[in-house]
Amino acid sequence: MQHGVKRKHWSDAELREKEAQDEAKIATYRQLTKLVLDHRQQYDDTSFTNTTTLLTLNPEFYTIWNIRREILEHWGLDTDKVKRHLAEDLKMVMAMLKRFPKCYWVWNHRRWCLLSLKDDANWEKEFALVSMLLDLDIRNFHGWQYRRFVVSQIELGQRPEQQLATDLKEFEYTTLKISGNISNFSAWHNRSQLIPKIITRVHELNVTDQPMFSDPEKLMANELELVTTGMYMDSSDTSVWTYLQWLVTDPLLVTELKQRGVYETILRDQLAKVKELDDLELDENGKHDVWCLKSMVLITALLNREAQRPIVDENITEWLNLLVELDPQRHQRYRDQLSGRNPVISTTPTSVTS
Repeated sequence: MQHGVKRKHWSDAELREKEAQDEAKIATYRQLTKLVLDHRQQYDDTSFTNTTTLLTLNPEFYTIWNIRREILEHWGLDTDKVKRHLAEDLKMVMAMLKRFPKCYWVWNHRRWCLLSLKDDANWEKEFALVSMLLDLDIRNFHGWQYRRFVVSQIELGQRPEQQLATDLKEFEYTTLKISGNISNFSAWHNRSQLIPKIITRVHELNVTDQPMFSDPEKLMANELELVTTGMYMDSSDTSVWTYLQWLVTDPLLVTELKQRGVYETILRDQLAKVKELDDLELDENGKHDVWCLKSMVLITALLNREAQRPIVDENITEWLNLLVELDPQRHQRYRDQLSGRNPVISTTPTSVTS
């Protein structure tokens, strides 16, 4: 039994039969591959059908996707024949995504098909489809990337105020998905992409009914409350801590907070919360929490920089020495930070990757 699936016991005769079947499939696959590659510039229906067969067997074969697109482009993307093929390809790709939801080349071909359809592409339908796919697997970063692409296409046909409304809905969508599963890098990343867009649009449109996005203190308070909840729910979750690092280093947020004279107060308050969590971890587990220590190092370094003190003080030295022991895979990084060979504060703000 493995992963709840009962293991099949093969007899010698069954194994020989299976090997023979596999050898036949491999031979057919190789023969078809050679045929497609040898006739790469033969832009006929047979070549196109062969790419369909081959991609059905192996959608990871990106060269065959390229050949398929070359054939369609040669036939003319504006022709009725190719438009029909593009519509069929969308159906084929959808079936593939159910089997291979994390295959780059399948997602890439769907994107190409829709852009090739131009005005005939139904972006609202595509938005509903990607929402459905994310409901099935909310942490599929391919789906999140595709959702951002679809939203960007929808916004091309919208007025600025409509674009803002779309971004606000997407922001609420990330809130919903993070609340359902705090460990979701892609949702946190999407949130970090949306916040600068929304702030910029709120200022450009002079919007008065979005106080959180027109007031950096309210926004930071809201986001840090969400982060703190995530910290206490799962102190080992990387996505929460990465988002915290982005919040306290992103220039768009930090610059205004500094101008208002509240940046250091916010940092001290958050440092106290992280220290409190680390103390709880120490009491319960007998050791410090690695992510708490990392965040304490960063926030203290930021405070030292604001006060024009030496970045690495006694506290940071103590925490980095603890990290050398607790996080041996990255021990050299911490030693470099202790020696000054590697800066404790990056020259560029932390990004939240999807």
